[in-house]
Amino acid sequence: MELSTAVLGDVPMLVATGAIDHGTCSVLQAELDRLFEARYNVIFLDFGNVAYIDSGGLSVLRAGVQALGHKGWLGLIGLNADIRRLLEIDGLLVDPRIRVFANTQAARIATGERAST
Repeated sequence: MELSTAVLGDVPMLVATGAIDHGTCSVLQAELDRLFEARYNVIFLDFGNVAYIDSGGLSVLRAGVQALGHKGWLGLIGLNADIRRLLEIDGLLVDPRIRVFANTQAARIATGERAST
């Protein structure tokens, strides 16, 4: 997995490419921890180029939701059908602290920023 940082509106975004598995999920966990320590309550995760996520990646997402408490949410962008189904089976998608967006434009609108800007 490759991971880069970006900003969408005024919200931090982590952009992942490849597979999020036991061998790579620690990188994602470290970046999320850094953002939580900086007291961000909304974080976007662009998974549009993620082909696969395993139980290690799911654990990172669960830990992220727990770290937020009831103060914010994680926005997941561009989930493929397989990953979306896995998150449904795992129960993560029923958690109100997880929000799913088809693309970055839809996520930008959620930040309150106009899509045309």
